[in-house]
Amino acid sequence: MDELVFQLQKMLGRYQYSPAMTEILQSIVDGKWTSLRHKEILAEYKVRTNSVAFKEEALDVALQYAKICLEDDAISDEEEKAMCMLKRLLGIEEGDFYKHGKKDDVQGIIAAQLYKLYDDGEINYEEALHKVSLQGLFNLSYEEFEDVVRDIAKAAQERGADYFKLDTYSIKYPKTEGVAE
Repeated sequence: MDELVFQLQKMLGRYQYSPAMTEILQSIVDGKWTSLRHKEILAEYKVRTNSVAFKEEALDVALQYAKICLEDDAISDEEEKAMCMLKRLLGIEEGDFYKHGKKDDVQGIIAAQLYKLYDDGEINYEEALHKVSLQGLFNLSYEEFEDVVRDIAKAAQERGADYFKLDTYSIKYPKTEGVAE
């Protein structure tokens, strides 16, 4: 939780949020967040719990936090736990990023990381774990994640990368002369 509090403090100073979101984030920073307090803040600012605008702002907060986590091209266990906590506190559920129009943002963040991972033409154990963490940050299904991986892995293969070192099954195994399919 220390990681989340530290980053939220920075984010509150760096970004502009609605009054309701600002107060909710500040309650997390101050250690005063409860589900009851969350509902009180929403009621005080006349924000419905199922408001599309609030959900989209919550998703923007999570995206901003994810970008901060990935500034060093890694996701620590503490950052991963903090992101899970943030999503839970803000009511972000599986599928919300795509359902609420954040698909391009999510895919852009993931693609930037994947280009770096595939740059050397292979994925080692730590990089494979990083890919799993990326998928988890945004609660993506296997298929949703592989949609992003596919083109980047295929480009690495076209640059000469060994298929077996790419850690993906979403691209076709290259044909080998003399071997029946």
